[in-house]
Amino acid sequence: MTINNLKPALELWDNGFNIIRINSNFYPPTPENPAKDSRKYKTPLGKWQQYQTRRETRGVVQNWFEDRPYLNIGIITNGLLVVDADTDEGVQWCEDNLSVGIYSITAKGAHFYFKQPKNQRVNCEIKNTKCGIDIKANGGLVVAPPSVHGSGKFYRWSSDETPLFLISQKYH
Repeated sequence: MTINNLKPALELWDNGFNIIRINSNFYPPTPENPAKDSRKYKTPLGKWQQYQTRRETRGVVQNWFEDRPYLNIGIITNGLLVVDADTDEGVQWCEDNLSVGIYSITAKGAHFYFKQPKNQRVNCEIKNTKCGIDIKANGGLVVAPPSVHGSGKFYRWSSDETPLFLISQKYH
């Protein structure tokens, strides 16, 4: 299977997300042949902390994915609040209690995206709770569809639409 994430990466960038490169392989894992170390498929390629305060240009993002179209796509979560549910129970709670139209379906659960409230700073909060819910926000990142997980499952949106994130002035 050949992966080409150029178009999805540019679409996310065009919709206001701050995109980075995430490791992957030319030959991706499959459910029948998963990766030995699935963490690799969530690890940024190179230093990514610089993108906490700046957004790369569309041209650079295009070059990244033209050179290596199989790379996974990462989204810097500064300005976002992403509820990361890693269990069926957590996903069900989010679907029942959060008002979100489009979310990302992951290998183990889902990512529910929100814009952070104005004049409030929200940092990442990782909790190993019974229902498996973490908060990804300032200082964090998430892997975005249609990236591949080390298990061989693909991230995908819950709808055919890509969510829209209004660009924050801090990236200009």
